[in-house]
Amino acid sequence: MGLASLVLDVPGNVEIIKNSMMRWQKARVSRMKFSEITQKGNDFSGNRWKIIDGDGELLDNAQGYGFKSPYNAQKVIDYMNGRKK
Repeated sequence: MGLASLVLDVPGNVEIIKNSMMRWQKARVSRMKFSEITQKGNDFSGNRWKIIDGDGELLDNAQGYGFKSPYNAQKVIDYMNGRKK
């Protein structure tokens, strides 16, 4: 199902899609607290990163593991904003 069919099927989706895009435009990388990391695993090294929006709400935390580096998290933000490298 493409973006066009989402909008055509339910016109109210335009506002939802617009809000989601705005959240990703204001996204930034933040260090996770130890208590936020739900799946530490055997090779846990300490510093993990998450993506939050402008209001501090979580956008992505790599399914609880956190990103291993801020660069990896920034690549996700760039991808979601259409800046593919």
